[in-house]
Amino acid sequence: ITNFWNRAAERIFGYRSDEILGRPVSDFIIPPKYYDRHIKGLAKFKKTGKGKRLGQMLELSALRKNGEEFPMEISYYSSPIQLNGRRHAVAIVHDITTRKLIETEIQRVKGDLEREHKEAEEIGRSLLRKQPLDNRWTAIANVEPCSKAGGDRAGFLSGRLRDSDATDDWLVVFDASGHGKGAAKFQEVALGGLITLIGMGTSMMDSLKAVNGALERLGTGRFLVGNLFRLVREAERAAEDGFCWVEELNVAQHNVCVLSPDHTIASEWEWNRGNSSGASMPMGLFDEGLANLNSAYRKVKKGSRIVAFTDGVTEAVSSRFGPFGKERVQDLLVETRSLSLSESYSEMVRAVKRWVGDLPRRAADERLESVQMTDDMTFAIVDIV
Repeated sequence: ITNFWNRAAERIFGYRSDEILGRPVSDFIIPPKYYDRHIKGLAKFKKTGKGKRLGQMLELSALRKNGEEFPMEISYYSSPIQLNGRRHAVAIVHDITTRKLIETEIQRVKGDLEREHKEAEEIGRSLLRKQPLDNRWTAIANVEPCSKAGGDRAGFLSGRLRDSDATDDWLVVFDASGHGKGAAKFQEVALGGLITLIGMGTSMMDSLKAVNGALERLGTGRFLVGNLFRLVREAERAAEDGFCWVEELNVAQHNVCVLSPDHTIASEWEWNRGNSSGASMPMGLFDEGLANLNSAYRKVKKGSRIVAFTDGVTEAVSSRFGPFGKERVQDLLVETRSLSLSESYSEMVRAVKRWVGDLPRRAADERLESVQMTDDMTFAIVDIV
């Protein structure tokens, strides 16, 4: 028998208190699928004063006066109340219709994002290799996607040298404007063009310029920035013992640091004089945007470790300390020099997430996974053998 029915209950269920008080609640708000269970539980409560659900919070459905079934959250007091010599159970009910609608929408959006991530990853996986064919260097190149997909790409492209059976490996780190499948497909067009041209023996520089013109003519308004570099062969440019040459092309992005085996401080590669930050243009916006593109040749000691990264790393922001910055990447390169490439990569990713989440150094993986990144985060780490 119902003994108390407040205004909130009237609003939720649509019944006035004079329609409910003194009558079994099962006659009004219990859906048929719960009726037998409710009657059995009520009989046990009358007999013993105990109930399986006492002290618990449950999510069930109930009926309104108009016959609508809706989700509710019901909490039972852990002990019955004695009133006029009879036991009474006390329950507090919340209409959670809005919350359930929000949860359903969150799951829908999450599912859409997961599908989008998967599609973007499949596009990227089909375009770039994770390892070079040349055994003079080893690498790890990964993208940690943010809540949206498609912005960054990292990996190796191999091109046949003109008039030769030899191939060159180019490590490319690209960041496309925007996110989602649009950015991923824009990357697909750009990288597909580069793969085709360098596979035909076209130089990487000429390939970049040709693809830039094609992207500009598409008129999508999107663009690419990035770094590309390769190990130069001895026959092409001789280096003294213990050293090698690296050719780098920077396209409106210059995030590369190097740590020599005999140094305790990592250094940043400076912009190529012929391709300064003021002269360098992104791919896809201007037909002649890469007209001033030039190679930078860096003499690197064998045994060095190089890291290239996107602005999702340097611009990752802590609410207390501001952007992560290049200096911290250089410090991480030193701190992780004795680790394997994969371990170094993991430590760098963890460090950025700790920074964004204002978390301690020993933060658990679960806390790190909960950190929401606002941009893709990409590291390509290379060891020169």
